[in-house]
Amino acid sequence: MHLHQPDLRPAGGGRSLLPWVLLHAARGYLDLAEALARFDHLHWAVSFSGILIEQLARHSRTYQRGELAPDTWAELSLLSPSRWTPQQRQFAVARFFTADLESMIRPLPRYAELYDKREAFLEDHAPGDPAALIAAAASFSAEELRDLCVCFNLAWLGATARQDGKVQRLLQKPGGYTARDLRFVLTLQGRLLREILPRFKKLADLGRCELGFSPLHHPVLPLISDLRKHLDREAAGQLPDFRQPEHLLEQIRLGSMAFQRAFGRPPAGCWPAGGMLCEDSLSYLASAGMDWCVADQSCLPAQSRRPLSHVQPWFAERNDWPVTVFFL
Repeated sequence: MHLHQPDLRPAGGGRSLLPWVLLHAARGYLDLAEALARFDHLHWAVSFSGILIEQLARHSRTYQRGELAPDTWAELSLLSPSRWTPQQRQFAVARFFTADLESMIRPLPRYAELYDKREAFLEDHAPGDPAALIAAAASFSAEELRDLCVCFNLAWLGATARQDGKVQRLLQKPGGYTARDLRFVLTLQGRLLREILPRFKKLADLGRCELGFSPLHHPVLPLISDLRKHLDREAAGQLPDFRQPEHLLEQIRLGSMAFQRAFGRPPAGCWPAGGMLCEDSLSYLASAGMDWCVADQSCLPAQSRRPLSHVQPWFAERNDWPVTVFFL
C-alpha cells in the first residue's frame, strides 16, 4: 500500500489549501491501520512519502496547539456561515460536495437533500454557466450551509471513526446541525490524524506490517536522473537536457530522514513514485541501505519481459548491497 500526498501549502507557507491529508487520515489511513491490527493474517508493506509524513506531523502540531483548522477548508467551516462573503458561499457550495455520490453523499439523507438542491439550480442553467453556482449559493440559508459543512466532514469519516456513538447519532440526524456538532467532528478528525503515525509505528514494532518510504516530494526518479534518457526518442527531442542525479540522491536522503523521525528507525524499503525505477535510482537506493523496492513491470529489462516474469522477486546487487525488486 502506497500512501502519498503532495505539499498542499501555498509557496509562501501557511495552511494547506486542500484538505486531503486530514480527510484521508480520518478515513483510509485509519481504516487500513485498524484492519492490520484486527486481522492477524494480514501482513502488508505500507509506504509513506516523506512529504506526507511531514504534513501529518505538521498537522499534529496544529492540533496540539488547540487549533482545529490545518487547512483552509476547515478554517472556512469554523466561521459562522451567516458572516460568509458571497465568494465563500460559492466556494462551499462548489467544493463541499467533493465526495462519491453513491457511497458518501446518498447514505446521509441531509447531505443528499442539499446535493439535490444544488443540482436543481445547476440543471436550470447551461453547463459551466457561472450564474448557476451564484444562484445556488445565494439560495442556501446559513443553517443549510452549516449542515453542509458538517455533512461533508462526516461523510469523509471512515468505518473505524463511525464506530463512535456520537458519530452514529450525527450521521442519522436529519439536519439542524449546530456549531458544537461541527467542532466535535473537526476535533475528532484531529485526534484521529494524530494517531496515524503512532499506530503504524506500533504495527511495525509488532511485526504486523513492514514500513517503507518514498523520496521526499514523491518525484519520478528516472526523470530527475536524466529526463531525455528515460523517454521515447520523439518526446525526448522536444525537452531540455536535464540531468540532476544529485537531486535524486537528496530526495532519497530527505525522505529517509522524515521516515526515521516519524518511526524511530531507518526504512528498509522504498516505493518510488509511479513505481518508476532506473539504474541510477536503484544504485542510490542500494547506497541508502534499502533491502527492497517496488517497481512497475514496465521497468523490467526488455529482454526479460515474458508472461508472468514480474510475479517473482528480482535480485540486484549495486554498490556491494543486495536489493530485492518487486515488480507490479
